[in-house]
Amino acid sequence: MLQRRIARLPATAQTILRQASVIGTEIDVGVLGDVADTEEHVLLDAIEAGLLTGLVTEPGPGRIGFAHVLVRDTLYDGLSRLRRSRLHARAAEAIERHSPGEVAALAYHFAEAGTDPINAARYCGLAADQAELRFAYHEAARLWEQAIACLDQADDTPSRDRLEMMLGLVGALAHTEQLALARSYRRDAVRAALPLQDPRLLARVITSSDAPRAWYPAEYLVTDDDLVDTVEQTLARLSPGDEPLRCRLLTTLAFELDGAESERGYQASAQAVEIARRLGDPGVLAMAINARVFQSFRQDGLAERRSLGAELLALPGKPVIAEVFAHLILVGVNCGCADFDTADIHAGEATRIADRYDLLLAAPIRFYRALRTALHGDLPAADDLYRQAAAQMDSPGTWRLGAFTSIIGRFCLHVMQGRAAESANDLEHVYRHPLVSPLVAEPYALALAASGRIAEARTVAGRPRPIRRDMFWLFGTAVRGLLAIALKDRERAESAYQALLPFAARPAGAETGVMSLWPAAQILGDLARYLRLPDAEAHYRHALVIAEQAHVEPWRDAAMRRLGVWYRGVPGGPSN
Repeated sequence: MLQRRIARLPATAQTILRQASVIGTEIDVGVLGDVADTEEHVLLDAIEAGLLTGLVTEPGPGRIGFAHVLVRDTLYDGLSRLRRSRLHARAAEAIERHSPGEVAALAYHFAEAGTDPINAARYCGLAADQAELRFAYHEAARLWEQAIACLDQADDTPSRDRLEMMLGLVGALAHTEQLALARSYRRDAVRAALPLQDPRLLARVITSSDAPRAWYPAEYLVTDDDLVDTVEQTLARLSPGDEPLRCRLLTTLAFELDGAESERGYQASAQAVEIARRLGDPGVLAMAINARVFQSFRQDGLAERRSLGAELLALPGKPVIAEVFAHLILVGVNCGCADFDTADIHAGEATRIADRYDLLLAAPIRFYRALRTALHGDLPAADDLYRQAAAQMDSPGTWRLGAFTSIIGRFCLHVMQGRAAESANDLEHVYRHPLVSPLVAEPYALALAASGRIAEARTVAGRPRPIRRDMFWLFGTAVRGLLAIALKDRERAESAYQALLPFAARPAGAETGVMSLWPAAQILGDLARYLRLPDAEAHYRHALVIAEQAHVEPWRDAAMRRLGVWYRGVPGGPSN
């Protein structure tokens, strides 16, 4: 039907409308005149023929548009590939004359023409910059990839030009949380930059993935030693006046060394914040604070994180993404204090801003909603929310942290319900991953012990190893305490008890903002009972106070059950 309507048009009108289809769905008549290269009355007759048949419309003065995208597609598909290429080139030249600011259109036409790859790459880069200003980072990443592809078609492309495009691509991917892919591209860019012997350029390449992040920038428990060495060497080669780049390199170093045995990352984060405050650049300071937050767990740092979150929230001129991150910091801090009402406020603000600007940084709030649902006592709904959050968060190019977080979050639910055995299969799957097994060994052993597989649990647990001092430390230490009781391992229990004592008021794991066991005081009570220490009742009473202040019924019920057992003098085990 549509083909017949087009066929009834005069031949000249068909030709001109096909030329218009190359320009787009809405067309400037002046641009069409240049592309058609015909007399004005011929152009107008063709447009009027299209109007009379209802194929085109007039959306505004001097502009026409196709009545439906199918009309445009049908006309466009009727052109040979060679003719399309030539028409795209003419459209690019016409738009460049009439509307040089329409860089997205110019990028499209120059790329489709394939006749001027250098110009195509330049306009793709400019269009990517514009997309980033609209927070359209997925579109920006696509445009940067297209720019690089165009450059690769050109002869003798300067390596620096390609590196500049790579910087843009890495940055856009980092903002879409595709950190695995971003780091892969950055690794290639670092290799390409090293032979150029330009420390400023190398520093820009290394820091190209700068973007506030709530999750780890690399695979968990993995340190890129080559990158760390390159950062250190670049820092040594930068001139003293390169303070913004120095600050960004120190920030990168702090991220890369999160959880490492060395104190270098902690020191680097302190230096980065100091320099950033002196520079007064809100974007640089936001990244420095981000890295400092990760490193602060090495020294507990709850009060410092509260201060940093408040500082970032009050910072004038900060990027919108930094405001979201400030709220995420304060979600974690208030969860760590069992102040969930305040955490809810910050979670709501982070979500509101992220939704408005289509930012992926607030993705962990989905897990926070699952956590809050669990703390309200609706455990089946929380289980479903954890699964949904993982499905929504994980995508190609990410570290697949969503699936891991979902498994650990649901493990916490099962432990608090006395159903830890139900997590054994999921944890076994994760445990088989060599990079993650140190983190999940003791949770998996606890699930095995709950299943009655004590010998297997002892094998998986092995000898206690130092627990990495990061946001998971308190969770890991709490699990170690519960496991010690399940395995009747007095040495492990005594170590966990002493480690947990300073954190009695903290919910174990809650400062991650995505999962939690009971308050540490509850687990301390269980450990004290197992170790026959005199403080068990006091710990349970403390846990009850925390539960009541936080309005968390499952915690309150667990503490009351333990106190009831205590008063009846019945020997106890781990909380149920």
